[in-house]
Amino acid sequence: MTDALAFNGIDRKKQTFEDYFQSGKQAYTEGDHKRAHDLWREAATIDPYREKVWIALLRVLDHDDDRRVCLQNIIEINPGNAKARRQLDRLKQDAAAAERARKSRKWTIVRKIGTFMLGLVHGILIGALAASIGVGISILIYGFIG
Repeated sequence: MTDALAFNGIDRKKQTFEDYFQSGKQAYTEGDHKRAHDLWREAATIDPYREKVWIALLRVLDHDDDRRVCLQNIIEINPGNAKARRQLDRLKQDAAAAERARKSRKWTIVRKIGTFMLGLVHGILIGALAASIGVGISILIYGFIG
């Protein structure tokens, strides 16, 4: 196997799309999702126009960005796949909701900082006014020392 690439113990040159796909299914059934992911990715590299490999990959992906790409590939291959369209729409809605929540948190923090600063300025002004009034009353009571 010196001139052949080995992938997880499988001679890559001798394997077909179906071999990788079936090996991925077996790994998935055994609970080895990492190996299933790697095998299905290899199958997708061999034949990226097979819908079933993208559907399989969708099961083992952890990140929404990866899922989005997978769903877009499924829809590109089979525009009539309503389930993939619904899942992609749901991902887009979830991303939009997360973005709105992030912006809302950002503005909440900005408002809290603004409120704190306003309180600080008011405190300083009230303190300065109280000190001025205190000095004025002292002058009235004790007279101007000069």
